[in-house]
Amino acid sequence: MKKVLFFICVLLAICCKVNAENREDKALEYEEKEILLLERVTMSETSIESYECKVATAVTILKRAKMYNKSIEAVIYEPWQYSIADNGKPTEEVKKAVQDAILTESNYPDNMIYFRADRYHSFGSPYKQIGGHYFSLEE
Repeated sequence: MKKVLFFICVLLAICCKVNAENREDKALEYEEKEILLLERVTMSETSIESYECKVATAVTILKRAKMYNKSIEAVIYEPWQYSIADNGKPTEEVKKAVQDAILTESNYPDNMIYFRADRYHSFGSPYKQIGGHYFSLEE
């Protein structure tokens, strides 16, 4: 019995180490200035929305950057895309939401690249409403 428990403990330790390394690897995909910019946009676009909406909004930006092979900065600064209000330092909730977006973006469809407040876009396929934001898929 002791050998079985020891074996389980060793497996758990290995799994935890691999998981921690994967989390660090994902976070290292982006430069600090890109993460700060993503936090600022998320804060501007979702100030009163739920945590879930904040994560999904950040994910759309990450997905769009990957789909079009652009930097986060290039995606955000495309004309008529995102609002970046100078609304102060990102809150801890927004920072956590952006980190969760980076770590969990694979939980969302690869083509979830659009969102809009109040209604779905006239293009793309409606996917999901979270609070007052409507998320759509690239067709």
